[in-house]
Amino acid sequence: MKLKHLKHINELSEESDSEISRKETRGSNIVWEIEDYLDTYNVFLNGIRNTPAEMYSYNTVIDFDALKKAFDESTFTKEQWEEGIKDWHAHAYLSPIAELLAKTVERYLETK
Repeated sequence: MKLKHLKHINELSEESDSEISRKETRGSNIVWEIEDYLDTYNVFLNGIRNTPAEMYSYNTVIDFDALKKAFDESTFTKEQWEEGIKDWHAHAYLSPIAELLAKTVERYLETK
C-alpha cells in the first residue's frame, strides 16, 4: 500500500514545479519497502482486537515473534536495516512504536 502511494506521489511531483525529494518528506524507498515487508508478517497489530494495523495507528502494538521471524527471513542488508532504524528514530515523535521498532531491530542487528 505504501509503495503504491509513493508511486502516486512521485507522479505528482514530476508534474509539479516542486523539487522536494522523497528523502526530505519521509524516508526513502527502502524504508517503505521494509515497512511493507513487515506488514506482510503482521508485525503491527491492534492492541485491542489483535488484528493487523498500521505502524503509526493508535493502539498499535508489535508482535515480537512475527518481527523476529520477518527479520530472520529478510533479504535486506545491514545497511538497509540501519537506514530504517535512522528513519524510525527520526519519526519516533509520531508513535512510540517507531522508537520501539528501531531499538528492537538495532538489538537484532547486534546479534546477527
